[in-house]
Amino acid sequence: PIRAAFGPSSAAMVEAYGSDQGGPRLDHRPLGVLLSKHVDRIGGVDYTALRDDVGQLDAYLRAVGAAPFDELGRDEKLALLINAYNASTLRLILDHYPVESIKDIPAAQRWDDRRWNVGGNVWSLNQIEHEEIRAKFDEPRIHTARSTTVRSGVGPAWS
Repeated sequence: PIRAAFGPSSAAMVEAYGSDQGGPRLDHRPLGVLLSKHVDRIGGVDYTALRDDVGQLDAYLRAVGAAPFDELGRDEKLALLINAYNASTLRLILDHYPVESIKDIPAAQRWDDRRWNVGGNVWSLNQIEHEEIRAKFDEPRIHTARSTTVRSGVGPAWS
């Protein structure tokens, strides 16, 4: 009837991982320390200062790559993916620093460059965001989780 006149009906999201809370956990505190040191209250990143701590960022990204993705519970997978996306974005910008905007990075090296190791899977930023996070988690808070460190366990630290 009248609902059809305003577009397609809504689709129900199906959670890919269910509510499994078991499995190992990755310590996301190293990323949290970096963000608290280099990101201001409104989300601005001091990339000049972050360059001094790039070794810590790289160590965190190595831990992300070594995480046992298939063994992780639902919340830990979500935390890993969101934090991997954010840490990888920071690293991408540092790789091209100084840039005024992420859009100044050549397109082939930006969203679709498959170079980010997350739990043994090598994905692009677009794949992490759209194929892994948005497509597999029925979680409305995902839309506000960018540039936010997420902890699993006691629940995500959403901003």
